[in-house]
Amino acid sequence: MKTIITENQRGLLFHNGRFVKLLNAGKYHVFGEKQIELVSLNQPLASEIASLDVLLKNSAVAADTTVIDVPDEELVLHFINGKFTEALTAGTYAFWSVYDKHTFTRINMTEPESAAEVPQFMFTRIPTHLYTKVEVAEYMKARLYYNKHLVRLLDSGIYYFWQYKTKVNADYVDTRLTRLTITGQEILSKDKVCLRINFICNYKITDYTKVLTEIDDYEEQLHLAAQLALREYIGRHTIDEILENKDEISEQVFEKLKQKAREFYVDIMDAGIHILCKKFNLIRQLFHLCGHHCEAFSLFTGPRRFNGRIDGEDIRLIRNGYDTAHALFDLIHRGFQVFKGRLHLIKAAFHLPG
Repeated sequence: MKTIITENQRGLLFHNGRFVKLLNAGKYHVFGEKQIELVSLNQPLASEIASLDVLLKNSAVAADTTVIDVPDEELVLHFINGKFTEALTAGTYAFWSVYDKHTFTRINMTEPESAAEVPQFMFTRIPTHLYTKVEVAEYMKARLYYNKHLVRLLDSGIYYFWQYKTKVNADYVDTRLTRLTITGQEILSKDKVCLRINFICNYKITDYTKVLTEIDDYEEQLHLAAQLALREYIGRHTIDEILENKDEISEQVFEKLKQKAREFYVDIMDAGIHILCKKFNLIRQLFHLCGHHCEAFSLFTGPRRFNGRIDGEDIRLIRNGYDTAHALFDLIHRGFQVFKGRLHLIKAAFHLPG
């Protein structure tokens, strides 16, 4: 049987299944129990008939190859003629050195952070199960864990860590100004008037480690603290006092919440609440309850709102129907006495008959 071996190949001659010698480029004729296995010089030395250890015992094979042994705890970076080619995991490899120069760099994977020694572009050719990639955006910080133990904070950037004996993971925390919003919070004033409140504040975390290790769900804690601050203020004042001192409510709640938030490693930057009287809904309800439409309107002319720090959010003032009819009637009566002189203006505005 004729076999031709090209310049980019070598032949492994076997007789009765036993490796005999290495054949260079050329034309060969074999008969009987002999056979030639062709191998490429561009691939690692491997045979379907003989093991690598058997082949390397041949002096000609050993002279034409470069051998590297990779232990379990190491990763070897393989370079051909100075160019990175691949990453080698545990095992023994033999590369043909007839035309190419093979060099290697050993990396110890027992230390997770030794991955920083490897240029990032090389990780595209490294098996993904060997490492963890952590990407931290510019507005984030990452908390790094080894075997669920908090190690340190990571600033913005891209990080790689070996996953050999240590389980590595990370979670993220936002360093930007963050908004907390409480919507539709119903609170009774001192005189039992129900207010439906929207509250908003902006905050930043001051300690990214302790906010996790010492506080159970800081967002929920902050939410509850804001609710308590609102209830404490609203519950101690009547609706008239709230309306008369509307400029103070945001500041008082803000200062109360800011003081409490320090316990959660959070800094409140600003906060605000608004009150908006929905004129026509209130008038319609007052018509039904008391029948004094002109007097009621004279009391609630124009929106009343708190001068909160955050625009666009409002506290809607809602009277609870029959449950607060008595209180509403008192308010209407007082309003009628105060604004009686303006009644003709109200009638003209709504085209009411004289």
